[in-house]
Amino acid sequence: MKKIHDFLWFLQHFLVNYMRGRVSDNTLLSYRDTFKLLLFYAREYKNIKESDFDIINLSPDMINDYLRWIEIERGCKPSTVKVRYHHIVLFASLCLTKLLI
Repeated sequence: MKKIHDFLWFLQHFLVNYMRGRVSDNTLLSYRDTFKLLLFYAREYKNIKESDFDIINLSPDMINDYLRWIEIERGCKPSTVKVRYHHIVLFASLCLTKLLI
């Protein structure tokens, strides 16, 4: 069993073992991009390296800051922001209910 801090392991497992085959390739790429941007945001604006990022960092403040950032700084439409939010919620809920293990 993986520790809750193994964010990158959970993310890979989520994308490869859980989501692949359940969603289209384009949707899978959208999920991937959500987390690529989240990790970029964490590194550049919160000084959290990818290797140090863990599920605990998915706090409401972090998620809200990230969503504001993609809307304001990256110019994402509200519909895109909503999709990114739902990607994170699904991932976090699956991790926390141990469906990924």
